[in-house]
Parts: sequence; C-alpha cells; structure tokens
Amino acid sequence: MITYILEDMKQPVSYLISGIGAAIAAYIFMKWIRCCLGKKRKREKDSISLFLWVAYLVVLARTVYFCRPSLSRNKVNMAVMGTWGTSLRSHIYVIENLMLFIPFGILLPLCFPKARNSLICILSGCLLSVFIETVQYMTQRGNCELDDVIMNTLGTLVGWLVFNWFKKQ
Repeated sequence: MITYILEDMKQPVSYLISGIGAAIAAYIFMKWIRCCLGKKRKREKDSISLFLWVAYLVVLARTVYFCRPSLSRNKVNMAVMGTWGTSLRSHIYVIENLMLFIPFGILLPLCFPKARNSLICILSGCLLSVFIETVQYMTQRGNCELDDVIMNTLGTLVGWLVFNWFKKQ
C-alpha cells in the first residue's frame, strides 16, 4: 500500500517547483505592494505561512485539474464509499484524497486566524472540495465523486487537529 501511495505522490511532488516559483512571485509582489503603500513589514512567521499556502494551492490546482486533459473523465458517483471498491488501488485513491487536504487544515488556520475555529476551517475545506468536484464535472478533468468531498473534508479535519495539537505544545 505504501509503495502505491509513494508512487502516486511523485507527480504532486514534481509540482512543488512551480508551487515554490508561484510562492516566490507572490511573496515579491506582496513585498512590493506593502512597500508602495508604506506599510510595515509583516512578521516573518506570517510570510512563511503565506508562502507555504500559495505553494500548496498551486500544487493542489495542478493535481486536481491540470494533470489531466479536458473532457477526459465524465463519471459522477454520489454513493457514499462508492469509490472504495474492492481493489487495493481503489482503497488507496480514497486514502490519498484524505491526505490531499491535510495541509489545507494546517495552513488555513496558520494564515487566517478566523480559520482557527474548527467549524470555519472544516467548512472551508468542504466548500473548496465541492468547488473542485463541480469544476471537475464541468470541465470533465476528473470524476465528480461524493467520496472525494467526504475524504477531503476529513483530511481538513485531520489537518486542523494537527494544527491545534502543535498550537497547544
């Protein structure tokens, strides 16, 4: 199982270069805007959090949209655990959907203090997942599946729990 997950992670990890590039560009742009407006420097911790947030969002977008050709998938599955299937491979896809949103649950409250509220953070993860599934359905760049929303939302919860555990340490 771990072998399949590590193999599947090669593609999103390869997107880190473009994610880091976009984060650097966003960081420079934000510094320039703050300088032009005469604002004080942000705390370094906040800058790092936003840097990671931008990099994560780029990797996420490339993973769920841009790694697949348009009009390549048109399946809709609204059955709960309908994608779990009977094979190890199908189980791994479900687990990977959970893993995909763990960083969301960690980075969102790091960047946006209001998202430290569990309901706001988890609802945000759920809404983003619904948005992703809707756009995947409309562009046919991914199968629209209820399980993806459920697992992405659970991943957000796991990430939020990790964030809170570290916050209390």
